[in-house]
Amino acid sequence: TGGNALFVTQFLQSLWNEGVLLFSLETNIWTWDASAVDAKEIIDDVGVLMGKKINQLPIGCKHAIKMLACVGSKCDKSILKMFLSEMEGMQGSMRRLNHERNDQFLFLDFAVDEG
Repeated sequence: TGGNALFVTQFLQSLWNEGVLLFSLETNIWTWDASAVDAKEIIDDVGVLMGKKINQLPIGCKHAIKMLACVGSKCDKSILKMFLSEMEGMQGSMRRLNHERNDQFLFLDFAVDEG
């Protein structure tokens, strides 16, 4: 982690999420599986780290993030609310599109993914 607080925090959080790092309320002691910690991949690129975290989100959240990325670096609550309300209405349409995709949609998804 090179002492980077973001990496340290995310690494510890991933150990906690995977059940490798545990805290006992009875003894007030942290315990961990040393072999599982040693086997854990440490990501040293913040972009890859955040990408993996985003990929763990539900599909609707990922879509909202993709749409908001098109807006730019700043977004107010009204734009976010607009996207979320449109997403609710589009969920059925998106399910149909997933089955009927054509090359244009595949290209747009790739472009949005590449940001």
